[in-house]
Amino acid sequence: MSFRKLLKTWWNALWSTRWYLLLFIILNFLFSFVNIAIGIYIDKVPSAVVSDIILDNTPALNLDIIYIWVFLFMTHFLYIYPIVFEPRRAYYYFGLIFLLYVTRTLFIALTHLQGDPSCLVPSYPAFFQALTFKNDLFFSGHTAFPFLGFLMFRNRYAKAFFLTASLVLAATVLLTHCHYSIDVFAAFFIAYGVYVGGTKLFTHFGWMPEQLRTK
Repeated sequence: MSFRKLLKTWWNALWSTRWYLLLFIILNFLFSFVNIAIGIYIDKVPSAVVSDIILDNTPALNLDIIYIWVFLFMTHFLYIYPIVFEPRRAYYYFGLIFLLYVTRTLFIALTHLQGDPSCLVPSYPAFFQALTFKNDLFFSGHTAFPFLGFLMFRNRYAKAFFLTASLVLAATVLLTHCHYSIDVFAAFFIAYGVYVGGTKLFTHFGWMPEQLRTK
């Protein structure tokens, strides 16, 4: 098949679900402002430092390159991959990402934990500093979002990439002492719950792509 035909097939697949895709892109964008507001709130309210058997028995390491840049690359790839490689299913993936985004923001608003004092706070570039917070801890987005990518994508190479990213980033946030162990371990279960629950929700409303619909 020529490149022109491939491009036309890709565009037709993306266009066929354009309104669903646009809806979830807008929802993800708008909810980012809610997430910022909750992050500012949680950094201001009284919160507690808790003991952690892993953090209390390991030295804090500076892993800025992984903590910041690997996470940013993974996040962008999480959004770009479905549009490029699975355009007909992209809206479904964006919908699951949105549900995980909402779930994490809700949990952060309800769980007032203060970051461990030994945390080596990553040195974000100036632009990102306004979008990062110290006490948005439960649960770990560094762990949950790539693990969701592992669960929802079908390509084995994509699954391998996101599973590896999830495990590497989980280890990173623990080794930097910027998340408690419960933030990390719970993230896997919550991401799985969002994946299963979100898929059932899409199925219930008849929004599942035909090639993913359970028989």
